[in-house]
Amino acid sequence: MSKNKHSISKKSISDIEGIIVPVRWDEDGNPVAVALATSQEEELLINMKSAKARDLLKLLQKKVRIAGSITKLDNDQKMITIRRYLQIAYDQFVPHTSEAKISL
Repeated sequence: MSKNKHSISKKSISDIEGIIVPVRWDEDGNPVAVALATSQEEELLINMKSAKARDLLKLLQKKVRIAGSITKLDNDQKMITIRRYLQIAYDQFVPHTSEAKISL
């Protein structure tokens, strides 16, 4: 029996910043899936099943902070399921506290 490449091996809750980048396109060249590219040169796939995740298709090449659960997939990639997100300016400082409003 083969392993599903998307089976869960580890889950954690995180608040992470990065730039939204496309990772999959339809036959017309429109992005249909995105990832978060972090300053540590890590790319976290975005779980595209929620409306919030699909909203990120409008924020390509924009900096965001995402709060959500991170799942490590069998292929060692990480996927984040969004709870909330906030678009931020490249030079904007947003404190990492529970008081920061990052929901839409």
